[in-house]
Amino acid sequence: MKARGGSQHQTGMSLPRRHPAFSLGCCPALRGRYERRAFEANRRFDEAEASFRERLQARATAVATFEADESTRKSEVNRLNASVRELQRGLEAKEHSAVVGYFKLVIERSLNGEPNAVSAEVGYAPDSWHLVVDLELPELSVVPEVMGFRYVKSPDRIDPIIRPAGKRKALYANLLCQVALKCRNAAHHCQASPGCSCNEEYRALRPCSGA
Repeated sequence: MKARGGSQHQTGMSLPRRHPAFSLGCCPALRGRYERRAFEANRRFDEAEASFRERLQARATAVATFEADESTRKSEVNRLNASVRELQRGLEAKEHSAVVGYFKLVIERSLNGEPNAVSAEVGYAPDSWHLVVDLELPELSVVPEVMGFRYVKSPDRIDPIIRPAGKRKALYANLLCQVALKCRNAAHHCQASPGCSCNEEYRALRPCSGA
């Protein structure tokens, strides 16, 4: 028997284990502990499953929202790209509406945020490629008449320091030149784009004089 048992051990074979012959019904305390543990395990499983389903639903909602936003964004991008291509086609064809719209857009954006620029109107003659820009300039009031203040101790008052008329006019003329040149520079850079070559003419209008 010993040799036989040793032979089985050497060949890797093992005898099946024999469990005690009893059931949960034979031990009420063991059955109660088993039921409590099974109940607790089922409760944790139900909670985990509910949490998993909530996360799954939240993910599905987030994916649907993202796809809807992405679809809207792509539609907007496609619309803008189509409008840009249409504008490019009109510029290459020297169409009046495309040229005027393009130059007006660029000039207005160049003057955007410039408090001393008023407005600009653009005209275009397709036959002669003649571009006319009417730039409305600000009035003299944009240059303050008062250049500072000083305190007079004897009467205890603050008196304004009036800017000399010649200095004020010089500053105003310099301002008009800067605004006009900024508009001129923007229109000039527009012509770097294909189909935007034009003969330019500028008229600067002052509201106070109309000249």
